[in-house]
Amino acid sequence: PTLYTKVGLCFRFNKPCIILPIPASTKSKQQNRYNKFLIEFCQNKKNLINGFELVQILFDRPAKHISETRESKVNYKIDLKSISKLGNVDIIVFDDLVTQGGTISQFLNELRAHKDKVKQIITLGATV
Repeated sequence: PTLYTKVGLCFRFNKPCIILPIPASTKSKQQNRYNKFLIEFCQNKKNLINGFELVQILFDRPAKHISETRESKVNYKIDLKSISKLGNVDIIVFDDLVTQGGTISQFLNELRAHKDKVKQIITLGATV
């Protein structure tokens, strides 16, 4: 099994859940980081919906780094209407690496209409 499959085996989903990736700085990074991961992570899991297509990168922006300070520009759009149409589903937010937590905070703010549905935030790593 791949790493994606092994990570996916650690979780049990008792009710329908959608997993949304935290947006990357560019379209190509979004594709490379999350598309394959979410396809394999969601594979053969009855109650898990791949939300990759619901987070669209609108334009490329410079990557954030710990040593930099810059204004956060929202370079993505979350398809909130499609999430609403799914009805009573829990939302899982996924990020590969957390540095300062600003992007997650911003993303959760964008999801504020569905804040009661956000049940988990999964990350693979964090810098300290």
